[in-house]
Amino acid sequence: MTQPNLLELAKQGDAQAIASLMNRQLQLKGITVKTNLTLGCLMVIAESENEPEQSFVVDFIRKGITDLKAEVIKRVVLHGRITGKKTPLWRESFEMHSIVTLQQDESGSINSLPTVDPKSKINISRSEGIVSILNIVKGRIELINTVLLLGILMVLTANLFTNNKSRPILWEYKIESIDDVVFDATMHRMGSNGWELTSARRALSGEGSSRQGLYEVIFKRPATEAQVKENDKKLNAEFKESSLESAQLLSKINIGSINRSQQANYLEKTAFANTIEELGLGLKSEKEDYFYNLTADLSNSIVIATAKIDELKSYTGAVFLVQENGETTTVVVTCETNAPSKTPPQSPQLNGRQPACPAGSSKVE
Repeated sequence: MTQPNLLELAKQGDAQAIASLMNRQLQLKGITVKTNLTLGCLMVIAESENEPEQSFVVDFIRKGITDLKAEVIKRVVLHGRITGKKTPLWRESFEMHSIVTLQQDESGSINSLPTVDPKSKINISRSEGIVSILNIVKGRIELINTVLLLGILMVLTANLFTNNKSRPILWEYKIESIDDVVFDATMHRMGSNGWELTSARRALSGEGSSRQGLYEVIFKRPATEAQVKENDKKLNAEFKESSLESAQLLSKINIGSINRSQQANYLEKTAFANTIEELGLGLKSEKEDYFYNLTADLSNSIVIATAKIDELKSYTGAVFLVQENGETTTVVVTCETNAPSKTPPQSPQLNGRQPACPAGSSKVE
């Protein structure tokens, strides 16, 4: 690629062309830059074997980008770091502003006021009278305009207050964890999508040498009533699903605790407890989402958890006495219905020395 083509690409905002032009000069000082342009924000990462000199790099890039006059670049973010490291040692940013050129005369001084043609002779006294009349008229016109403007502002303010009072703003929220390197680009992207920053806090991720900084950020943006209802619907569905999973998990834990307590009770007393209260677990026979029932005889203990809600599964747990090497020992099993049901599984049966769950249910591991 020839020099004019590379320069033209850089002026058009080509990040690779900009990096190539910079590296031709910076590599003589052992510095290499990488660039990326997103939504008008040019990200520049300067690397060297030792810490890149911040003031030199910033001044060099600021002058280079300004001279380039690439209209697509609105903001520049610089990071300096050691080659091979991810964590930047320093960071700086600046905005690109348009340069206003003032007209200058041949001597180089700025013409702040137009010159008067010496051939134009005006009667000063007459002109002063005309100017005074014009100033009076102008002042009255400005007064009228000011009064009208204030009236319009008062009407708009009253309407705004009335609208805000009758129709409060609805919001939706989003939480993001943003790495330092892409912080500016991410903020521009979120802003372009209508998200407004609510709060941000500094955090660290990773361990040891890979530990690096990030921001935990909360955004919000106005939402329509339809969007709010849809979000509420999704959240309620997720909450309900989570609640059902928690209820089922707790029921399985309770069945397991009763089974283990029956094993311990038999080892101590060579008999099973006949009620849940005898086991001393503090577990009530009826809870918000399940009924619990325990029955026992000389050879086994059966505990049932019957769901009180249609969307929940039901459970049956059992402890069996088996003979092994001439000694009596216990084996346990917990069965759950394959689908949500208010009807618990039938009692498990021993298959040799191994308990088996009945049809329509599965063994809980």
